[in-house]
Amino acid sequence: AHPFNIGHIAYANGFLYLTGNSSQPLIFRVSLDGQYEVIAGDGTAGYQDGPGLQAQFDAPNGIAASVTGDTLFISELNQPGILRIIALPTVSPSNSPVDPKAGFSLAQSFPNPARTASIIPFELGRSEWVNISVYNAQGQVVDTLVSEVLPAGPHTVEWKAGGLPAGAYIYRMTAGNFTAERKAVVVGTED
Repeated sequence: AHPFNIGHIAYANGFLYLTGNSSQPLIFRVSLDGQYEVIAGDGTAGYQDGPGLQAQFDAPNGIAASVTGDTLFISELNQPGILRIIALPTVSPSNSPVDPKAGFSLAQSFPNPARTASIIPFELGRSEWVNISVYNAQGQVVDTLVSEVLPAGPHTVEWKAGGLPAGAYIYRMTAGNFTAERKAVVVGTED
């Protein structure tokens, strides 16, 4: 599952292409076995034709894919009559990556235990919508650290835990089909 409202769907070359209607407009490519990835849009509302992840649109209201799946035509709700032509790399289901989780990782936070703040390193194998949230022992979300599309590569995020009670917390990263979690401990401040 993905964290977006789906607007319109098109099918080409063994994939579904979906418009995501959310606060960050994106286009997804979904294989027939349910693997999905962000392939167009940088998460910023705007009007910019171009290569997949550099293109910008505001409210994609319609989508059509070329037969080969290398070009998408996006109509805009807020700009009637304008089509966005987005060139994409050609991919077929047969040469899709065997492991869609390859290149993704979530490392242990440091310092751990922490008094006021901790750094959480993570890596993305491809550009993807990422969510990193922190949960208390009751399973309640106490902080959302990341909730956006990020480019492939290594990243870090700071968790400011100073206002939370001492105890054990779990931080969970979800990016596409990758999910991982780690334990972090918050200790009380010295008096």
